[in-house]
Amino acid sequence: FGVARDKIALITPPFAVEEFANLPPRGLFRHKFSLQNNHVIMFLGRINWIKGLDFLIESFYELAKARNNITLAIVGNDDGYKSTLQKLADKLKLQEKVLFTGFLSGADKLSALVDADIVVQPSIYEFGTGVPFEAILCNTPVIVSKDTSASENIRRIDAGYLVEYGNKIEMRDTILHILDNPAEAKGKTQKAKEYIKANLSTQKVVERYEQVYAECIATRKGREQI
Repeated sequence: FGVARDKIALITPPFAVEEFANLPPRGLFRHKFSLQNNHVIMFLGRINWIKGLDFLIESFYELAKARNNITLAIVGNDDGYKSTLQKLADKLKLQEKVLFTGFLSGADKLSALVDADIVVQPSIYEFGTGVPFEAILCNTPVIVSKDTSASENIRRIDAGYLVEYGNKIEMRDTILHILDNPAEAKGKTQKAKEYIKANLSTQKVVERYEQVYAECIATRKGREQI
């Protein structure tokens, strides 16, 4: 529309980092669902076709060929797609390895994120990075589908791992890489966590808004004095 780039300020929405200041101890979610000895790959969100959960289950099928002690936990309310996923899991003989927990909130949700080895956002389309950022603030590595708005935020601060939607082998290999290289994944996650806390908190974003308004006011006053 002809607006000069120097007249546009891009401000990331604020993130309530204070909600993650006091995390629950590890093990509560695993104990509740008897997953103490398993690696836990987790999806958190509504169970809808656009979330790419069929892709995730098919990738998990490839993963289960390489690892036995592994569980896919799908955490969220059914948005009309759960039965389809259950049929897919049955078809692939993954009934004992795919867990549907239902909706979790508050401390229960935090416990799930804390206990996950990896949180995956395999969406076909995804605008926000809420769940990946929540996982990172719970010290959990994340995988996000490429070429979504969410993936741009992850890429910009190198906050996690990106996988092409539909590429089951790439998803499998990325999960295995994280499990086999925990120090690398932890380092990436901790660096992203510090960035989120330092730059995306409500306080910091409000300060950025104030800065933009102050710059606009100063510019206008300067013009009025000419």
